[in-house]
Amino acid sequence: AHVVRNCYSNRCKYSLHAHTADIEVFFEADQVDRAGMVADFGITKNILKPFLQLHQDAVLMWNKDSKKYRDFIKSKTDNWIELSFTPSAELLAAYFYLYLENMFSRIQFKNKEDKNIKLTAVRYHETRTGWAEANNIDMFSLLMDQKIVLMLDKTGPVPRKKLNYIEDVLGYNIAGDQPIEIEAPVQQVR
Repeated sequence: AHVVRNCYSNRCKYSLHAHTADIEVFFEADQVDRAGMVADFGITKNILKPFLQLHQDAVLMWNKDSKKYRDFIKSKTDNWIELSFTPSAELLAAYFYLYLENMFSRIQFKNKEDKNIKLTAVRYHETRTGWAEANNIDMFSLLMDQKIVLMLDKTGPVPRKKLNYIEDVLGYNIAGDQPIEIEAPVQQVR
């Protein structure tokens, strides 16, 4: 759920409303691994999905919203996330790209994956017909030209518990720089 301040639609800029968002993540490589894959869905799902689930059923707030509004939301739910930007579809696509690209670039693949494999885009579907997509060119524009900072500032108890799970149980920080180790597959056919 969110409010998108400063937009044209009164419903979106004044009313808290929710979407069932779908996130598409796009990868690119010059070759496939020993299993004939660009990136094993199991790995990408296990590493990237917990971060996406952090936002499930959460109220997303802009840290520039009034303190009265933010305090009201926090008093009504434990599942809130305060962001450093207004949660529009375009900025959420860029935000997810930034965090997912950071995590994906740290995975230590072990099945002869392409050394140049990369996340190329993230598409945030806000509705069945409305979506926004972000890639590295968009990130450069947002971060450098427009000076928009895409950060997760504060979280309520529910997202905090999910973050702790990611960082403690799964063993990696969402915004860290340390490699993310995965178990090597057993080679069945030589």
